[in-house]
Order: sequence, then C-alpha cells, then structure tokens
Amino acid sequence: MAENETKGGPHEDRRLRKPERICLKNDITRLFKEGKYLSAGGFRCCYVKNNGKNFNRIMISVPKRNFKKAVMRNLLKRRIREAYRNNKHLLPVPGQGSDMLIIYTNNNVRTSEDITRGIRELLARLSGNAAGLEEGRKKNPCVSADIPG
Repeated sequence: MAENETKGGPHEDRRLRKPERICLKNDITRLFKEGKYLSAGGFRCCYVKNNGKNFNRIMISVPKRNFKKAVMRNLLKRRIREAYRNNKHLLPVPGQGSDMLIIYTNNNVRTSEDITRGIRELLARLSGNAAGLEEGRKKNPCVSADIPG
C-alpha cells in the first residue's frame, strides 16, 4: 500500500485535519449570522455554503444543559467527529466548501452506529441527495428518517 493511500478504500482522504475545523471567532459569528438551519437524524445543523475554501469545515457542539458531565460531552463529540470523518465524502465540495455547526439534540447517549446513521442522514440532506441515506437503508432496513431525537 502506498504512503498516501488509506485503508478505507477509494475515498480520497479520510483524515480530519485542523483546517477542516472552525476555530476563529469571526467564522463562528458569520456562521450564526448568515447560516441556515436544518434538522436530521437527531442533529441540528447551522450551515453556510461557499466558505471561500476548497473544503468543508465543521464545528461540533453538545449542549451542557443536556449533559452535565464533560466526559459524556467529549465522548459524544468524539463519536460525531469520527462519524463525520468517515462519511464526509457524502457532502460534495463543488468549487467552494461549506461551514457547518453540528449540534447534538438528543438527551440520551447514542451508540456510534446510531450517530453514524444520523450523520449520514444529515449529510445527505445537506447535499440535497438522499443517496447516502439510501445506501444506509440497504445495509440496515430498519434505518428510517424518524430516528428518535
């Protein structure tokens, strides 16, 4: 296997690098000011298209009012990051990328598989293409758009 190939298969790069995360206050302010919201799979997403870069950027939030312990918030953020990292190819980057804030809206700790299904549904809705969701349904026919949360 070549140095730059990934084990995951034909998808280009499955890493989530530092530039792919939203950190600057100006970017966060722009996201809240100009962003549009949608909900899917137990997540709420605020997004802005055309971030001026050739890749998508994300920020993840797990509300403290739902999970008092930082250990649980961090666990959920790790699971969400991993699910996004493995499925970011479902959200195409046509010329310019998007900025998005993913907010976990469920009150219960979900398994990694449930979070992955929710992220796939969210990314499918963001891309305007339900192909990612349909692929998940083929593997598991129990997956539906009415995931609790």
